[in-house]
Amino acid sequence: MANGSNAIPQGGSPMARAGGSTPGDDAQGDAPLVAAALDVMLPKGLSILAGVDLAASCVVGADPKRRGGDWFDSVPLGGGRVAAIVGDAPGTGLPAVAAMSQLRSVLVASLLRTGDPQTALIELDAYTARLPEARAATVVVAVLDPAAGEVTYCTAGHPPPLVVPAGGEPRFLEPSGAGPLGWGSRSFPTLTATWAADEALLLYSDGLLESAARAQGSATVTLAAAADVCRDVTGVGLVDSLVRRLPMLLIDGHPNSNDLTLVAGRRRPEPLGDLQLDLPATGEALITARGELDAWLAPLVLSAIDAMSLQHAVGELLANVVQHAYSGRPTRGRVRLSARVTDDATVEVEVQDDGTWRPTDSHDLLPVDGGRGLNLARLLTDQLQLIEGPEGTTVRLVFAPQRPVSMYAAPTLIQSRHRRALKAEVRSGALALSGPLDLNVADDLRQLLGRASLGSTRDAEVDLSDVDVLDSIAVQVILDAQQASEGNGRSLTLVAARGTPAQQVLDLVRLPYRAPSSPSSLTEDFPG
Repeated sequence: MANGSNAIPQGGSPMARAGGSTPGDDAQGDAPLVAAALDVMLPKGLSILAGVDLAASCVVGADPKRRGGDWFDSVPLGGGRVAAIVGDAPGTGLPAVAAMSQLRSVLVASLLRTGDPQTALIELDAYTARLPEARAATVVVAVLDPAAGEVTYCTAGHPPPLVVPAGGEPRFLEPSGAGPLGWGSRSFPTLTATWAADEALLLYSDGLLESAARAQGSATVTLAAAADVCRDVTGVGLVDSLVRRLPMLLIDGHPNSNDLTLVAGRRRPEPLGDLQLDLPATGEALITARGELDAWLAPLVLSAIDAMSLQHAVGELLANVVQHAYSGRPTRGRVRLSARVTDDATVEVEVQDDGTWRPTDSHDLLPVDGGRGLNLARLLTDQLQLIEGPEGTTVRLVFAPQRPVSMYAAPTLIQSRHRRALKAEVRSGALALSGPLDLNVADDLRQLLGRASLGSTRDAEVDLSDVDVLDSIAVQVILDAQQASEGNGRSLTLVAARGTPAQQVLDLVRLPYRAPSSPSSLTEDFPG
């Protein structure tokens, strides 16, 4: 990048020097409230883009009296651009949490409206002047533009970004010259630096410099050297290594008293390409498409719930094509799947066929006699559009997933699930299923449920906690089995652990279930 420099002013943010509140004796007692407030008010994830790889982490300080002021965010600005933000509100505890929450809300709203960091910071400064508890807050905003190969940034009293290139030494960008918020400077000039392919930009809170200074005495030199070590780690993405390994290198086993917040963005050498599939409309197409979609999503490192939701929604649309689009025709047709990451940080998926779907009642959200697939896909995503015509049907999904924020956990990777086969075993008297429950195993599932309930003549339990995929076909099979058992005065009870794909789907389709009991170590293969 251009505009680089090898040093920054020592002493970090003026937050501690300029009117921040003094921790009270009750800060220790407020620690659980502060932690709960931070969990609610900080974003759970970052924007996903085709040209930028973003990651973030928050390392909570060991001293409860010093928690509360750090914050971060990412704001998609259209055109593939994204604003990365790290801020530091003065003071500690609940007052600092309240101040940073207001600052974050105002800045994000202004960036979304104007798309310009300088204008947004001027508006934020005017707001901060009316908020005494937030005065002297600092913030760095960097607009990452991978198409132009540029970064436009402003350091409002905050340490400047650190550039970590693919080759060569890490270096700091020049401070832009703006002062802290609410001090009446009213001037927030920006600087623009070139952004090379595979180059990472690191934004961080002041606590990281404090940890670096404590480790070696020279904060800037130590921080740059630690970033250089992170770059050389193999098997882990650069941004993941920076936001997780870097704090650990600087802390080096010693408890950090201050919170540490980091956001890293890398310009991808090539933007993530579109996924294009053209498959025969058969059950095997569901397996192939699931695997291809898994592989395509992997570089985005989505949360497990977002990945599951998208996979389920796409699976439902494909199953509809397989079941209904070419019904009554002598030969099977084709199904086409396309997926892309838009410039507005969403994933857009289209499923197309050349046939005709079975009519459904759009006013019946979850009809009991089928038709759940389209409605379930609609519930799992942000937007669904159905386009029907004489030459076929197109369904378009729009979904805004996020990359989860991490602390010490391993990178959230989308595990490939499509190769798992359906497995059944008896566990604590219940039929425990694992693997995908979709169109391809519907007959097997029907037989397994029949055996477990002895043809609906005895009570049975079915544990779905280890199921990867639970689509609408499987839901219909389960519902049929439950109704048959009820007709004989028996019950078929579903079990699903919280946070699993099955639990999410069962809640959506309103099928009752219970949480699993304590797991038993005694298992046996279910007779097949």
